[in-house]
Amino acid sequence: MHLSITKLGDDGDLLTIEIASDLTIKDLKGVIESESDFGMKADEMNLYYDGKLLTNENRTLDQANLKDYDLITCQRILCTSSLRNSN
Repeated sequence: MHLSITKLGDDGDLLTIEIASDLTIKDLKGVIESESDFGMKADEMNLYYDGKLLTNENRTLDQANLKDYDLITCQRILCTSSLRNSN
């Protein structure tokens, strides 16, 4: 299957990859890390399909209902622990 990956907020940077549909979401994140220049590691990524977060990393691409040439949006996970108020 072919998937197109874009980084949220990055105009025009589109990665198109060919990947087996029986690989997991976690595998997809690893491929994005190694193939893209998005500047983030697999464990720093949230992936969205059709506006919804792909939450279960152990699901296969088929189980997540991804189809050939679907568009996936990649976003860096926001760390809230660094937002502590130090008054």
